[in-house]
Parts: sequence; C-alpha cells; structure tokens
Amino acid sequence: MYELKKIKPWWNHLHLHTQIALLSGIIVSATIISQTYLNTTRQTLEIRERIDKDIHALVEHLSLSSQYSILRKDYASIEDQLLKLVKFPHILSLQVTDIEGGNLGLVVKTESNTQVKYPTEKTPIPEKVVSLLRSPQPQKQVLWYPINNVQHLGWIQATYTTAEILTIQRQTWIENLSISAALIILDIVILLLILHPPMFELRRATLFASNLDANKGQRLALKFSFIELRDLVSALNNTSIRLREQDDVINASNRRLKNIARELRESKVNLEKRIEERTQQLSWQANHDPLTSLFNRFEFERQLHRLKESCLEHPESGHVIFYLDLDQFKIVNDTCGHVAGDELLRQVSFLLSYHLRETDIITRLGGDEFGILLENCHLEMSTHVADNLLKELRNFRFSWNSKIFNIGASIGIVEVNNLSGSIDELLSSADIACYTAKDMGRNRYHIFHAEDEESTERSDQMHWVSKIHNALDNNQFCLYQQSIKSLHNKDIHYEVLIRMKDADQQIHSPYLFIPAAERYGLMHQIDKWVIKNFFSHYHQLSSQAKGSIYSINLSGASVGEEATRDFIKDAIRHYEIPAERLCFEITETAAISNLGNATALISELKRLGCLFSLDDFGTGLSSFSYLKTLKVDYIKIDGSFVRDMKKDKTARTIVEAINNLGHSVGLQTIAEYVESAELLQAVSALGVDYAQGYAIDKPNPIVLENGEIIPEQISI
Repeated sequence: MYELKKIKPWWNHLHLHTQIALLSGIIVSATIISQTYLNTTRQTLEIRERIDKDIHALVEHLSLSSQYSILRKDYASIEDQLLKLVKFPHILSLQVTDIEGGNLGLVVKTESNTQVKYPTEKTPIPEKVVSLLRSPQPQKQVLWYPINNVQHLGWIQATYTTAEILTIQRQTWIENLSISAALIILDIVILLLILHPPMFELRRATLFASNLDANKGQRLALKFSFIELRDLVSALNNTSIRLREQDDVINASNRRLKNIARELRESKVNLEKRIEERTQQLSWQANHDPLTSLFNRFEFERQLHRLKESCLEHPESGHVIFYLDLDQFKIVNDTCGHVAGDELLRQVSFLLSYHLRETDIITRLGGDEFGILLENCHLEMSTHVADNLLKELRNFRFSWNSKIFNIGASIGIVEVNNLSGSIDELLSSADIACYTAKDMGRNRYHIFHAEDEESTERSDQMHWVSKIHNALDNNQFCLYQQSIKSLHNKDIHYEVLIRMKDADQQIHSPYLFIPAAERYGLMHQIDKWVIKNFFSHYHQLSSQAKGSIYSINLSGASVGEEATRDFIKDAIRHYEIPAERLCFEITETAAISNLGNATALISELKRLGCLFSLDDFGTGLSSFSYLKTLKVDYIKIDGSFVRDMKKDKTARTIVEAINNLGHSVGLQTIAEYVESAELLQAVSALGVDYAQGYAIDKPNPIVLENGEIIPEQISI
C-alpha cells in the first residue's frame, strides 16, 4: 500500500496521453512475453517429439532385426547391431533382454568411448507387453520396447539424453526475450508520438497566425479570450479524436486484410503440404505391397524393364531374376489362420531383405510368391545367392501359439541379358523354373533353359492353362458321349466326355488340356461345368437316351473336396434328375488317395440312388483290398491290359482275374479300349459284362431330342 501511495502522485502528475502510452506498453509487454513463452514451449515440444520419433524408429528397427538373432541364439549378432546403433545421436545406452529381464546384450556410450557390458543380474522389466516411456532423471528418457509383441521374445531398453532440449530452450527464451524487449520499447515510442498533446499543434498554429500578413507583410495581432482559447483547444481535440478514430478504423481494416492474407497464405501452404503428402502416399501405395512394405508386381515389372533396357545399351552386362515360392505357407495359413500367415510373410520378407544387397530389388508378387532382381549379377554368382537364401529359409523357424513351423522355398532362376525376350516371357520362364523346382522335390532352385524338357513340358501346360480359363469364361467346352454296350443283352450306357473348342472351332482332345488342369488345380471347375451343362439339358435328350445310364467322370480334386457332395446333391434336386440314371466314375488312384472323402461321397450319393464305377481298375497295388471299402457298382478294367490281350498272355490273365474278382463280389465289369472285333470277341469270351471302345462306338456330340447339339450356355 505504501508503494502504491508513492506511485499515485507521480502517476497523476503524468499527462493523460502518456498514461495511455504506458498502459498500452504494459499490455503489449504482457502479450509479447506470454506469446514468447508459448513459442518457446512449442519449439521445445517439437524438438522433443522429433527426438522421440527418431528413437522409436531406431528401436523398432532393432526389434525387427534382433528377433531372428534371438530365435537363432546368435548373441554376437545382437552385440554387433547394438554397437552400430548406439552411435545414433542422443543415445546413451542400448540393452536387449529376454522375456524375464536376463541380459542378452548391453552397450553403454561414455564421453570417451563405447563399452560392452555383461551384467549378471536381471533387469526389472515392465509388467505389460507394450512400449513404455519413463523419466527417471530430468535430462534422461528410458524407452522399453517389446521384441515382437505377438510372440513376445524379449525387451529393448533404450536410454537417451534430453539435455539438448533444455539448452535449446534457454537459448530460445533469451533470444525471444531480447526481441520482445525491443518491440516493447518501440511500441511505447510510437504511442508517445501518436498521442502527443495537441497543444503543440495549437502553439504552432498561433505562431503561424501571428506572423501572417497577406498583403503588407505586417505582423498581425491575434487576441484570444480564455473562453475562445478553450473552445479552440476543445475543437482541435475533437478533430484530433475523430482523426484518430478514422485512423483506428483504417488500421483495423488493414489488420483484417493482413490477417486474411496471412490465413490465405497459410491455407495455401497447408493445402500444398497435404497435396504433397497425399501424392507421396498414393505414389507409395502404387508401388508397394501394403502387407510387407516391399515393392509390388507393378514396380517389379518396371524395374525389370529398366534392367532389360540397360542390357541393350550394355550387352556385356547381365542380371538375374529369382521367382521364389514358399513351400509350407498353406499349412501355416490353414492351421493358424490368415493372421499367422500375414505375420509369416512379413518375417520372411525381412529375412530375405536382410540377406540381399542394397542394390537388389525384392518384391511380393502375390500370395506367398516373391520376386528378386539381382542387378549386375551373373548366373554363376546367383546360384550362391540362391543357396544362401534357401539355407536361411530352411533354418528359419516360425513360431505361433506354441507351434513351430519349418519353412522352405523353391526358386526359379532366369538370366536377363541382351537376348532375353519380353517381360511376360521372362516372368513366365521364371514361374516355370520355380514350379519345376517344386516338382523336383522342393527346397531347391532350378535354372530355366529353353531346351530343358521339363521346362518345355511345363511351358506347354501353362499355355493350356490360359486356354482352360478362357474356355471356362466363354463356354468353349462341349460335351460328347460314347456308348458302353452290354455284351449279353441290348442294354446301352453312355459315358459323358468333354472336348475343348477354340476360337477357330477346332476341337481339342482332353488328353491335351486335362494334364495341365490337374497340375494347376482346375479340374474341380471343369467337373462342375460338365455336371451343370449336362444336367441342364438332360430332360431335352431323346426318350430312349433318358432311359439309359449316363456316366460322369469325377477327378481326384473333386473327390477330395467336401463341397463336391453338396454341389452334386443340389444340382440333382435343382434340375430334377433321376438319380438312378446317373453313374459317377472315380479313378482307382483318386479313390485310394482320398479314401475318406471318396467313401463319404459314395455313401451319400448312393442314398439318393446314384451308381458308381471304379475307373482304370488294376493300375494300383492295393486295388483288390479296397473293393470291400468302396461300395461301387461297376469296375472298369484298365484299357492298357485290354489293349494287349491278343499279344500278351499276362495282360489276358490280369483281365480275366479282374473280371472274376468283380463278379465274386457282386460287381459288373466294363472293358475299356476295345478297339477291334477280335478284342470284342475276346472280352466277351471271358464273360465281361460291358465293353467300350472304337469297335462299338466312337465319341460323338450329345444330340438333343430336336436334333440339336447341347449348346454351351451354362457358366459356373
């Protein structure tokens, strides 16, 4: 109170305009100081966030790279990684522990050097398996980061300094205060000049008037009364006030315009920044696989095109393509689910990248297939790289929910040089080489050569694969039938056969495209096409044909698929087909290799009235023992034995034995490949029930009651 009493007289002694200037200065000072504090705090937070972000990225990289070393118990590799990463700015120490806090590696950075320590006591670890940030000291931060939080292999403890933040904070505070003080002084001076009392203007006007002599140059005597002088001062004050008010309005408008301009500039900058970020994001997504962050197929083909062009400019250069396919991925996916499969792909991606050069290009082509481009690498050197990758994948163990899986791979290798074909041809050759490696026993590589018989065969089959897909999409298959004639009465059955018709209306035999369909998993789609197309036109067959039994072949893929039973039952009900007129042929090999599904399929469809025939009987070693398990109605004697009956006594004996065996268990027998009248007479003499072959009937298109051939109009 005493201080206020001392200040009050001094304050009252000041002029009103000076008081306003000082008060404005105090307000501006408080505003600038508070803004300075906020700016300093914001800059400090930005620096802290940048450091925390960098440390988190470094620790995350260490977590990914150390999990494989932990699984292999390669602690020397962990120590090497720690020694490399501890050189990062701000890092004081890095430690890797197991899940119980046991030390697996500790590196501490001092002012003079870097030390590797081996503490025996366990380190206290967090209770939860999440990333934690602790502050035991004002200038230090301790980050706990889990290693693979899905399986939880251990912890990473990173200690880093934040002393730089305090130093920068002090420097920023001093700089901002200096600028603020200068702005405050400038503000007070400007206000004093703007708010200077108008008496000086009055005095200047009076002096001017007292010396004014328009005509004679004589001094004019100006006399003002006190009231006039007061009125004049008041008028001048009012004028000054109005001028200041107008000036304030103009200044306010200018400030608003400046604020609008600043906001527009900031909006433009923010918009350009968002556009740039979005462009970068879209560019990244266009070239990368979202699951593994590797390049995608589009970028792989672009890089392959670049390498191919470089070979044309530099014929002496050479590059290599790896087409890598995991061998046990489906087991993991089916056993543990897609989440485990995705994690396996991520870990394999990291493992492959870790053992390749920085100049090598690795991509995920799709599913469990990876493509690798070895730039400036000759074919001989690439085999060493392939051996190393296969070794690492064989030694790799994928753990999921206490289950351990061994992962292998097959690699197809193709050389890229100035004589290489198109991009599609190179990728097709690599794919062929990869699947050739799988056929040769998996966990190996195969180098593609154009003259290689295995590669040529697979290339031909892949050519038929595209034709099969096109035929399924455009209904370019057509149905044929061949008679199965009884040798003891007039009874006639028919077997439904399939042919492929290309764009030139040329008919292709199933012996050309069925092997490719079996190898590439397309037989179940062909079987469904045959069933739906035949069933949809069954009631349009001639009345005599509808009274016969029609045999339809089922592949091993369809027999092994549980959904086949429901598909056939639904089709029989939907098209109202008399089940007792249907006979499904299953090859002996398919029935034995899928015995459980084959038994269930036969049992369910026989309850509807369907018949079954065991095709190619006699080719398997266990045929006779399985006749009791498989409740079939017919057995078709393999045509290779029937065809050689006239010139091979052993073949005739086998046919006779199979026929007698079938009759002994109550089955009817059918002889295939009866191509001549002599063979027909021979199988008839043995007592075979039915015969099928060119001696009886050739395959012909199925004709409807109105004389038309079954149109291909039902798609699957």
